[in-house]
Amino acid sequence: MEKYATALSNLVQHTKIDTRKHGKSLIAIQQYLDAYNKIFNASQRESIWDMKSLRRLEVGSWIGIKTRIAIAAPTKILNH
Repeated sequence: MEKYATALSNLVQHTKIDTRKHGKSLIAIQQYLDAYNKIFNASQRESIWDMKSLRRLEVGSWIGIKTRIAIAAPTKILNH
């Protein structure tokens, strides 16, 4: 059960960029993005999730677009 609980916790934590204050530094943004990509870009062999369902969650809901916007805005501001 622990691996399922950890996988669910990681999924929840890395789909909430707007509530977890991950945009305070470029390092925090990159750490968040690395963890997000690890979840959503894993191969089926590496993931506990059904990757087709996970892809539908990312693309078919607000999660993917919210993450891209939340990553792009502070990155652009902090790089100037």
